[in-house]
Amino acid sequence: MAPYNHYTIDEKRQIIERFRRSNLSQAKFARQEGVPHRTLQNWLKNEHCLSKPRRIRKADHPLLETELNAWIQSERAMSRVLRHSDIVEKALQIAKREGFDKFKASPGWLNQFKKRFRLAYREISRDHTKRHAVTKNWYSKRSMH
Repeated sequence: MAPYNHYTIDEKRQIIERFRRSNLSQAKFARQEGVPHRTLQNWLKNEHCLSKPRRIRKADHPLLETELNAWIQSERAMSRVLRHSDIVEKALQIAKREGFDKFKASPGWLNQFKKRFRLAYREISRDHTKRHAVTKNWYSKRSMH
């Protein structure tokens, strides 16, 4: 299975603009750009949504989150498997050390943290047993091939 790519709103807009300038069919253009045809169709169908940037809530504890993201990246560099529970546990350790007594690593906080740092959570399959984990498929920027 191919790795997941993440496109920013600006990248999506640029691709749509290039498509509009091209004389290619959606399928040919998508192949040329390396974007799945169905993905391009969805972007074109929902183009009106691309003009409204989504608001991502700012972090209450930016230093904690920056340190946590650095830890995730270092674990990822060593090909370690991370679960949500591992990330929450590390966040609570950092919060305790820094004296953030009211910090709670709730599911909502974790979701927003992943959005702020553009992290994805993928399902991997190993020996026909599926489990959720953070692997090399995590990204912090769009994968370039």
